[in-house]
Order: sequence, then C-alpha cells, then structure tokens
Amino acid sequence: MFYKKNTSDKMFNELAVKNVKKSLKDYAIYFITLVFGVILLYTFNSIEDHIKLLGGSAYMEGYIGFARGIILFASIFICMIFGFLIAYANNFFMKRRKREFGVYTVLGMNKRDINRLMVKETLTIGLFALIIGLILGIFVAQGIRVITLSMMNIEDNSFRFSISLLAMIKTIIFFLLSLYFVSIFNKRRIKKHSLVDLLNADKKNEKSIIINKNSKIYLFLISIILISIGYIIIPKNELPSWKKFLSSSVLIGYGTYLFFSSISDFIINIVRNNKIIYYKKLNLFIINQISSYIKTINVSLTVICLLLFSSMVIIPFGISIAKYTAYDLKEATPFDASISKYYNEYTDNSSINDNLKREGIDFKSIVSSSGELNKYESKDVTLKNFLLNGFKSSKHSNYKKDLNENIYLVGLSQYNQSLKQQGLKGISLKEDEFAINCNSYDYKELYNYYIKNNKGKLNVEGYSLKLGQNKLYENSIVTEQLALGYGEIIVPDKVLAKLSPKLSYMNYNYVKRNNEYDNMFMREYQKHQNDGLSFLSKMTIDGEKITMDTVLTFIAVDLGIILLISAGAVLALHQIAQSSKNKDRFKLLKDMGATKREIKKSVIIQVLVTFSIPFIVALIHFGFITLRISNIISILVNVNILKAIIITMVTILIIYSIYFFISIVESLRALEE
Repeated sequence: MFYKKNTSDKMFNELAVKNVKKSLKDYAIYFITLVFGVILLYTFNSIEDHIKLLGGSAYMEGYIGFARGIILFASIFICMIFGFLIAYANNFFMKRRKREFGVYTVLGMNKRDINRLMVKETLTIGLFALIIGLILGIFVAQGIRVITLSMMNIEDNSFRFSISLLAMIKTIIFFLLSLYFVSIFNKRRIKKHSLVDLLNADKKNEKSIIINKNSKIYLFLISIILISIGYIIIPKNELPSWKKFLSSSVLIGYGTYLFFSSISDFIINIVRNNKIIYYKKLNLFIINQISSYIKTINVSLTVICLLLFSSMVIIPFGISIAKYTAYDLKEATPFDASISKYYNEYTDNSSINDNLKREGIDFKSIVSSSGELNKYESKDVTLKNFLLNGFKSSKHSNYKKDLNENIYLVGLSQYNQSLKQQGLKGISLKEDEFAINCNSYDYKELYNYYIKNNKGKLNVEGYSLKLGQNKLYENSIVTEQLALGYGEIIVPDKVLAKLSPKLSYMNYNYVKRNNEYDNMFMREYQKHQNDGLSFLSKMTIDGEKITMDTVLTFIAVDLGIILLISAGAVLALHQIAQSSKNKDRFKLLKDMGATKREIKKSVIIQVLVTFSIPFIVALIHFGFITLRISNIISILVNVNILKAIIITMVTILIIYSIYFFISIVESLRALEE
C-alpha cells in the first residue's frame, strides 16, 4: 500500500520555511546550543592534526597512535553528551508545538505529513547550525592551533590557515546521525499522541514529586546532613579511593536533590514571617511562583547543579593534572639521551662504555658531547640525616615514610662535568665540604630548611663534612622519565674511593637535536643485546608528556564546556517553557492593576533566582571539596591551578550568562505574544 500525500509539495515547503524562520526567532537557545556543539566537536577532533606535528621519532609514532585512540574515545563520549543535549532540547521544542500540530491535524494533515514537515524543519535548522558552527569552529581551531603548538613547545613562524578535513567529516557524520535520531524521536512522539492530547497540551502542568509540605522542612535538614557527610567522606589532603569517591558522590547528589525538593517551602516559611516583605507589591506572587516552579523542576535543578559542579571541577583540575604530567620537562631531560646501568647481583661490574664497545656500538658521528656520571650509596647517608627539629612540611605529609631511604652520592668532578656539558658553571667545594643538589619539588623545602638551619656535620665513609653552600642547587644531571627522587649529595671524589657505583649513566648530546639524529642514535643503540643497560631519549620523553598534556587539557576543557552548555541550555529551556505557561497569570495580574514594569521586573527576578540557586549550590560544593583537598591544590600551584580556576569561573560565568540573558529576552517576549 502506497503512502498518499495530503499536502502539495509547494505548500509543504513554504510551510516548512515559514516555520523555520519562526523557530530561529523563537527558539534561539535550541539553535545556539546546536552551534556551540558543532564548534566543540570540530575543534576537539582537529586536535589530532596538531598532535601529528610531534611525529617523526620512531618511538613517538606508537605513542601518537595511543593518543589518537584516547581522542577517539573521548570524542565519542563528548558526542554522546551532545546528542543527549540535542534530544533534550528538541523535546522541549516539540512540547511547545503540540497545539500547533493539533491544528495541522484539524486542517487535514495526517501524522505522516506532520512528521515529514518536522524532518524538513529539523534538517533546515540543523544544517544551518552546522554551517555556522563549522565556519566558527574553523576560526576557533586556528587559535587552538597556536595554543597547541605553544603547549608542544613547537615554533611555527609561518602561520598557515588550515582546515582539518578529517575533523570536518567526523563532525558532519555525527551531527547528521544526531539529527536522524532526533527525527525518529519526533516521529514516535507525534505518532503516540492523540488529537485531544495535542490540542490540550498547553493546559497540562507538571507535578511535584513530593507533596507533604511539613515533611519538606525535615527533608531540608536531612539534605544538609547528607551533603555534609558527603564532604567529610572525602579524605583531607589526599585523593579518595573509588569507594569513598562513589559514596561521597551519591550522598552529595541525593542530598542536593532533597535540598531542591525542600528549599522552596523552607524559604517560604521564613519569608512569610516577615509580613512587610511578603505582601509588598508583587512579592507574594513572585515568591509563590518561584516556589511552585522549583518544586516542579527539582530533579532538573539537581542535574543542572551537578553539571555545573562537574564543570567547575573537571576544567581546572583536568588542565592542572595535565600540566603536572609535563611540568618537569626542563628538569627531567637536560640531555638528548642517557644510557643507564643499575648494578646488582645479576649484572656485571663493567662500565657502560665497556658494554657499548663490546657490542660494537659507536656514537661518534651522532653525538657532539658525552659524559659519565656515577651514583653511589652509603649507609651513612639517609633522608633522616637532613630532617631537623622544627621542620614542618607545608606540602608533603608523607615524607616520614622515606626517612630511612639512602640518598645517592655523586663525586664533585663528575657533577661539574655534567654541568659543563650543559653549558653551566661548576661549583666549588673544599676537601671537608659537601653540597646538596635536588631538582624534585617533593623534597626541596626539606633541604632548604636544612641549609638555613643546619649547624652540624655529615659523617660519610669516615669523613666529617660540613655544608659548603648557602643555597640549594637545583641542577638536572641526567635524563630521566620524571624529576623525582631524593636528590644527590655532592662530595669530594676521595670520599667515594672505597665505594662501588650503584647506578651509572652516560649522557649524550646530539650533533643536532632533531628526529633524524634521535632515530640514528636509537638504531645504533639497538645493536646492543645486554639487558643491563637502559636507554631514555629526551625527544621521546618530552613528546610523550607534551602529547598527554595536550590531550588531557583539551578533553578537560571540551568535556567541562559541553557539561556547562548542557546545564545552561536545559535551565533556559525550562525557564522559557515556564514563562509561556505563565502568560495567563501575568495577564490576570495586569487586569488587577499591576504595571507592565512591575510584571517585567517579576519575570527578571524569577529568571535570576532560578539561574542563581543551582549555580550558588554548585559553587558551595566546589568550595568545600576544594578545602578538603587543599594539600593537593598546593602541589598543583606549581602548574598555576589558581589561574586555571579563575579562568574556569570566568568562562562558566560568560557561557552561563549568555543562556541567562537569552532566557530573560525570550521570557519577556513570551509575555507580549
């Protein structure tokens, strides 16, 4: 059986175009949300092109492939959130047009015609948003390219305007899939509603889940208790286990829901006691209107609050943790390459040079300089030797567990040779002096306190040594994965005469620092078959850290912003829908003598309160959680987490304010229709 059209194509298309024009005017939030989403999708997917700039090193290619996998997974996750947001926004779009669809049905259009009309409208609005979003996204991506290159420490003097075709294709495919699923959703909604439902849609109101007013007073107190317990469960100054994190999240989430379910009646009971305020002008109407509205959307307010809170946490902490993975680039990799050997019962006692000669390895044509550095251990020197009475750690509360760990000893001549190889000036020590070198943030404050307050001597292998420095040396002397460890004690060479190396390094600088020489060095090293040696490359280590820094940063930013957009869009849609329902109530107020200015003021107050409450509660959550993990924040201060928090709050306020002002404009317009 063939489907027969009841409406001519010409009339059908004219109606679709007319509806689209109306939709662009009346449903700006839906359109702006689509545009925001397209911009985010394109810019995020274009990161992959920027990461390719780190390619060229044999070891980095595999890691770049791994980073692309992370981007793909994160992209799918962000796309799912965006898809949900489109569907949610479209749901409100459909609800407002139910009566219109009912009129179409009365005029002779069947449900298939209505669905076909919606498909055309959805495609027209969606494609328009897609085009605008892609154009803006391409320009935004140029700025992101500059930021990414800066994060990667790559100089790009010849700026080139570029378009990522792969990112564009991914964005278009997902966006069209989203519109397709929205069309299916619309079709099912239109099909299941009867004509009576459609024509009476405006008369249906949402109902509050909780009815008993007296119980809400107790629920308010219970919500505060649950939220407080959720805060306390987070261990102070350390990362929580997954069980504590889950328990805290459930308590804070459910406590927030109870808070929004009960706050309206709790506040009304307080305000009612102040007769002057309660009965002043339209306050009685405004307060009860807000109270009724909060009861109706308590679940939505909970979700919005938690989305805002998540955005406040994810963006600054995500950026800072990403930066922390790469904060020690300069400290960890002073040389282009380092080969190391750890001596134990399973390794021979030959030097690294002897191992390389035995394997026939020759770096002469590849490196411009090389130097040996040995590290020794002595039972006389542990971290405990440098812990003085009166020292109080401001950042690192777990140093006590390491007090019995040995600190490596390094001879003065090899230490100075390492500095010279880097183009730095060596240090001077007398025969009865020692010095401390530490490039790890974890123990700098301990050594700085020791240098300022120490009055004793250090006994090492029968030698009594005094401190020969006024300031901590923070030089890097080998290339390592991370700038960690307890530092090194620099002693005269004679002190080490009876000791054997525990760890040995050969540090190399290439003739030219680029991928070609890095690959040449690795190919030569791969001739080596002895498992006693290990190799680390500056370009590989830096590339891995920079790639992870870049990927995590943009995942945090994009995920945080899409959650923020979701919160703003959902709340704005709720507010506009509510304003449409309130038209008759405001008309009644006008008939009772309320001025137009007073009515507009009441609308603005309602929108302001509705937007402020979830934001303030989210801010309180963020503040308390931040206080609980203040020690972790003090560590992340090294990577400017405070700056990240400020930028995040400004970004949230800007985007949230956009939806706030659109809500006011649309709500006032709804009253004048």
